[in-house]
Amino acid sequence: MYKTLKSPLNIQVEITEECNNICRHCYNFFRHKTELGNRSIKIEEIEYLVAEFKKLQVVRLTITGGEPLSTPEKTIYLAKKSKEIGMSVTLNSNLTIFDKKLGEKLKNSGISVIMTSLLSHNPNTHDYITQSCGSWGKTTENIKLATDMGFRVLVNMVLTKWNILDLKDTGNFVGYLGVAKFGATRACAPIPIAKEFTNQMISLDELRGSLKILYELKEKWGYDVDVFEHYPWCALQDVEKYSYLARRKCTAGITSASVGYDGELRPCGHSNMRYGNVFKEGLQRPWLRMDDWRETKYSNTRCNSCPLIKMCTGGCPTENINSEKGIDHHCTTYKDITTLPKKKILCDINPNEEFIFYPNTVLRTEEFGGILIIASGGQILLDKEAFDIVSFLFNNREGISVNKLVGSFKATQNESNFLINRLINEGLIKTNKGGGKT
Repeated sequence: MYKTLKSPLNIQVEITEECNNICRHCYNFFRHKTELGNRSIKIEEIEYLVAEFKKLQVVRLTITGGEPLSTPEKTIYLAKKSKEIGMSVTLNSNLTIFDKKLGEKLKNSGISVIMTSLLSHNPNTHDYITQSCGSWGKTTENIKLATDMGFRVLVNMVLTKWNILDLKDTGNFVGYLGVAKFGATRACAPIPIAKEFTNQMISLDELRGSLKILYELKEKWGYDVDVFEHYPWCALQDVEKYSYLARRKCTAGITSASVGYDGELRPCGHSNMRYGNVFKEGLQRPWLRMDDWRETKYSNTRCNSCPLIKMCTGGCPTENINSEKGIDHHCTTYKDITTLPKKKILCDINPNEEFIFYPNTVLRTEEFGGILIIASGGQILLDKEAFDIVSFLFNNREGISVNKLVGSFKATQNESNFLINRLINEGLIKTNKGGGKT
């Protein structure tokens, strides 16, 4: 169903299994062992990973764990080396260990975005879920500190039966902290305890109610709101209203993957399915073994027969695997969808207007053609003919216009207008106000 890329575009690195919280909902399967470990990636393994990222043009990195700040030197080293090869780097941390001195080191390594979890405005509820006394105080204090230091802080509230009633108050609380984005994301059942955890998952009505509250909070505070996992469209219902949330698709094994602290490559952090060890055989070989994810083998039968499956991508594959019924708990039927996203209207581009590529655009050759991608922005897949044209213009530092595509490359007016619209919408080109070569 999906094209096979030569490597993931986005990679998560679980730099350590160690964490000072023991969250009841944690999706890391290795966090639900009887004896929790503290193994971490070695420095030489970080150097090997970064070399693989550079060779295969992986452009986006999320450093996670465990708790990555429990091994700050390695986290900073991985961030620094990854930024040096042009990758965007996001840190996923509970922030309990964060302080000003460490924050300065993180900024110097190139990290500007931090994602963290706040499970309630109520300290008792938060600490109950993390099973770590005092964690609420440390996290909230350091959310404010990181924000004041200039980090873009994204706060996620993982929704369960334990905290669903706290959503509005928690959203108001983070508004006072000055965060850039607040997300409220359903918990999925952790694999080792999936059956026992099912009773703590929010209901479909609670999920839909959380979306309404999120948008009310956005209107009140002006911060961005999000869900940080893919939701099936039938759960969203009003897909036009929630089109920003609906943009998220399951990309596991398609454009993204996770590297464990032990080097094992998995399709995502939620899955315990291993496809090979990156430290032993490189990144590409295990990645190419994930055809079962690209062929949607773990989709459920209800989604496979849905007429909107290509746009929605269906329920969470790991949820399908974990569920006793073999289907995402919040997946119903396409008949529940009341609206669809509005089709993007193509602008009529002035044929003479010239655009230039942003300098940090990456061109990746693929078997089907290639990809244009910006680490901090969007991406488009192109067939061989279109990719060759764009590559020629990019490599020769030439601008792109409708007239140039029509006159020099024999494209039609409609084809040229369509391509330039796509490049603009993905943030890959901008108007050449200065003229001439870039």
